[in-house]
Amino acid sequence: MGQNREQAFPDNIQFTWTNGTGAAVTRDIPIRLNGRWVVPLADIANGASGIVTAAGRFRLTKANGVTIAAGDNIWWDSANNRISSTPVNGAAGFGDLLGRAAAAAGSSQLWVNVDVGGGAGVFAGRVTGNAGSGLAINTGLGVVPRAFSVISRQASGAVRAGASWVLGTSGSAGIITVTTTGGAADDTHDVIAHA
Repeated sequence: MGQNREQAFPDNIQFTWTNGTGAAVTRDIPIRLNGRWVVPLADIANGASGIVTAAGRFRLTKANGVTIAAGDNIWWDSANNRISSTPVNGAAGFGDLLGRAAAAAGSSQLWVNVDVGGGAGVFAGRVTGNAGSGLAINTGLGVVPRAFSVISRQASGAVRAGASWVLGTSGSAGIITVTTTGGAADDTHDVIAHA
């Protein structure tokens, strides 16, 4: 079991994986496989096999000065090998959404317990932005959603009519481009997507 694993989950979410990335992977550092996050339970050398898990509660590193509330969305910052409380890849998207904070973490605390993949394959969140000419929302799912819903609202709370919703494919899988009739920078778009 990984050193920082905080909670056991069913065995069916753990599997043996052969590392073909060209580099070693480190225990308890999330990696993307086939569009979803997994966490190695031990270091795995390139070409070697090891156990990874698609869900669990892990104690992951965070930056000093960042405050996290229980239930906050947590993203993975691959460049710095730590969590982020804001989207990492794309200001209007959900980038590398990893999971949710299992508990609060104060600004001086250097780690947070994160439930990784508990809702794997499901994204729910809100984006603010003008979709009048199209707004690309990255769900972080990495695959074309099987089902999704988007509700767009004006700052007043009134629903803004949708003109089109386009699902990305190939390198854009997981991105939903929303276009509304009219738009404003403070419009909100509530998104639920299922992989």
